[in-house]
Amino acid sequence: GRSLMGMTAHGASVYVLFGASSEGFVNDFFELDTSVTPPIWRDLGATAVGDIPEKRADAGVAAVSGAIYIFGGNLRLGVYSDDLKVYNVTTGVWSDLSHLPNTPSGRHRMSFESLGGAAGGVFAKIVMFGGQQIGRNS
Repeated sequence: GRSLMGMTAHGASVYVLFGASSEGFVNDFFELDTSVTPPIWRDLGATAVGDIPEKRADAGVAAVSGAIYIFGGNLRLGVYSDDLKVYNVTTGVWSDLSHLPNTPSGRHRMSFESLGGAAGGVFAKIVMFGGQQIGRNS
């Protein structure tokens, strides 16, 4: 089983990534393709390349314009990430966007949602609200 994973939808696919299992935190990455009958699971982690995020649980995950974004999460007890990574669903490449200005502090259990539709567009954006850090809620 798995808990504390990230999940988002893009087009006819649902993406499930990272989280915790009985063996600890994981960084695997799966796609459920519902465009075929019956739907099929694909292990995207087995073929992904680039700046692959480290294992984490409770990260923010959202899809915008052909990309899956992941922010933050619990890396280990009391250690929260402030990195932002993006996965291109067409190329299978992870990239690091942590160098962007005004990066929020590390946290987990936040609301991290895409606005403007999964197809993207001029007004496509991701918003984040709240979250939890050591000793405080944001």
